[in-house]
Amino acid sequence: MALWQNIGTEERRKRVRRRSTRIMLVDDHEGFRQALGAVLRSRDGIELMAEAGSGEEALELIAGERPDIVLMDFALPGMNGLEATREIVARGEVAVIGLSMHPRGAYATEMRRAGAKGWVTKGGAIAELWRVIERVSQGENAWEESPTT
Repeated sequence: MALWQNIGTEERRKRVRRRSTRIMLVDDHEGFRQALGAVLRSRDGIELMAEAGSGEEALELIAGERPDIVLMDFALPGMNGLEATREIVARGEVAVIGLSMHPRGAYATEMRRAGAKGWVTKGGAIAELWRVIERVSQGENAWEESPTT
C-alpha cells in the first residue's frame, strides 16, 4: 500500500486547510493522470484540485477552479498543450509548468516562449517535480538553464 493511501481523511483535510498550492493536471493519458495525481496528493502543501484530458477542457475548468499552477502536457489531442499554455498565460491568471515524456529540447523551448514557468519530464525524478512546483508557486521561473540542454 502506498504511503498516500495510509493518510486518513481527517489528515488530508488538515493539509488542505493550510494554504496549499492548488494544481490542475492536464494530460490525455488517464493512467498517467491517476499515477501522478496520487503522487501529488501525497505531498503536504499540494492540493490536486482538477484534472483535464485536453487543452479545451483545461481552459473550461480553469475559470471555475482557479488553480495556482497547471501541469500541462505538451502533446494533447485537439488544442495541444502549447496552444493552451498561450491562452492561459494571455489570461494572466495561472502559472503553467510544461510536462512531457521528451527531455528539454524543442518542445521545452516552445513552452518557455509561450510563457511556461518551468518544464518537467514525465520520466524524471520526483525531487525535480517538487523543486519546480516550489519555485513556480513562489512566483519564480524554474528554468535553471537553457531549455535546450
